[in-house]
Amino acid sequence: NHLIGPGSVAVISRRYGEKEYDKAEKAIKETLILKFFFGAIFSILGVVFMRDALRFMGAEGEVAELAAQFGVVMLIGMPILFVTYSMFTAMRGVANPHSAMVLMLGSTALNLALDPWLIFGGFGLPPLGIRGAAIASVSSFTLAFLAALYLFGTGRTNVRLHLKGRDPVTLQSMWILIRIGIPAWLGEMSFSLSRLMITPMIAHFGTPVVAAYGVGNQVFGLGIAILVGIGLG
Repeated sequence: NHLIGPGSVAVISRRYGEKEYDKAEKAIKETLILKFFFGAIFSILGVVFMRDALRFMGAEGEVAELAAQFGVVMLIGMPILFVTYSMFTAMRGVANPHSAMVLMLGSTALNLALDPWLIFGGFGLPPLGIRGAAIASVSSFTLAFLAALYLFGTGRTNVRLHLKGRDPVTLQSMWILIRIGIPAWLGEMSFSLSRLMITPMIAHFGTPVVAAYGVGNQVFGLGIAILVGIGLG
């Protein structure tokens, strides 16, 4: 996601600012293609090697099984998750940030509404447990993507997406998106790898400690949310 994201932000917003709307449309399409492609690759690799990764991080027994149930569903939905983020990015890049905000808030609200129903069951649906939580998340961002696609495809955004645009998609311009994002991707990879190395060390102290570490990371994430927003800007 960080490999393509920075380049897409730079190119889409620049083309829109130059009033090169056909090129902005092209950049959006190329971003969606690249995000779906890389999302599909990591989805397949994740499903194949997930249990090995869980063992490496120290997950055992019921914890590993629950993580696998949640992880498989989320990994299957990863390509759609990546392109959904790109839709939000594109909306900000073409000066429609309010549309992105509404869709993000709507997706979050839908996720919150679906979670109790899918996790605990009801209205004829059996309890799905942690797998239900993953299904709720995938369903929410999939609907957000479809809604964003509708807005772009019907001209309700400042740049309209056509099935066949005037400026065709090319591998050369896709490479520009990737090249711009490589530094940000390397920085994010270093952070992710550091957490990947720390988790097995923490797992040595048992599942409750790993859980506490996870909760701590989520609280920490709230603290840096503003800085991440500034970075996106």
